[in-house]
Amino acid sequence: YSDDVVRQPLVGSPQSEEEPVCSPPQRELWVQGFDFEVNLPYYFCQTSGVSQWELPDEGFIVPATSECPLELIPFERRLPLSDPHTRYWRKRYSLFSAFDQGIRMNEAAWYSVTPEILAKHQAEKLVSEVGTEAFVVDAFSGVGGNAIQLARCASHVLAFDICTNTIENAKANASLYGVRHKIDLVCCDFFTVASSLKADAVFLSPPWGGKASSMPGFSISRLVDTIDTSDMVRKALQIAPKVALYLPKVTSMKELKGVMRKAGARKYQVEQAHINKQFVAITVYIG
Repeated sequence: YSDDVVRQPLVGSPQSEEEPVCSPPQRELWVQGFDFEVNLPYYFCQTSGVSQWELPDEGFIVPATSECPLELIPFERRLPLSDPHTRYWRKRYSLFSAFDQGIRMNEAAWYSVTPEILAKHQAEKLVSEVGTEAFVVDAFSGVGGNAIQLARCASHVLAFDICTNTIENAKANASLYGVRHKIDLVCCDFFTVASSLKADAVFLSPPWGGKASSMPGFSISRLVDTIDTSDMVRKALQIAPKVALYLPKVTSMKELKGVMRKAGARKYQVEQAHINKQFVAITVYIG
């Protein structure tokens, strides 16, 4: 078994609020508060300072506290509850440099999208192993962050997600980046069709389980209760000779070695991604 670990420094701004040059006006962030005297929610705009009772027609909304009525905020416009409120909002341009062009998100995307500079690097490295005419499978597309970068490097991408709205967001985002014609986005569970797929490479960015993935003691053996990581990697290797697996920075190297052995992955490289000297995640390149 070969399992070397390398450090990959990347230059970017993982939490920059600076607006990219030559972009349209910034999209607005609203904070949903709750007035207990009148028992009603209200909305405050971080940019303009406007406060109102009605749900804003546009912009993104973050709840101020866990007592806010989240059900009033459309999922596609909701940011996760955080302290400070702008924690996820500050990362918007690092997730998508074209954010102000009309990028579509949902609550889960704010903590699951791969930073664009890292997604670009992952795509370039994976595709360099198989050639630019490669056909690549993205098993867990989300709103399209990785699929977009893969499509910019490879000939074609087949991407899956189990949520219809998320797939529609990914389609819209791919169009903004000019690669919609190179991606087939399918709403179904990757595992139900894996046995029928053949490709040159597979990219795996499975759901990590939210906040649990940042806690010490986090286990990669079984992700979000239903995904057996060894089985997932084994299925991916049956599809393609090259596989990339994106995992949290708290991943135990000892546990990872066991997972790879169980999956039958005899050769792999672990790459630690550092953005602006900050350790953000690891990618395992297999095959």
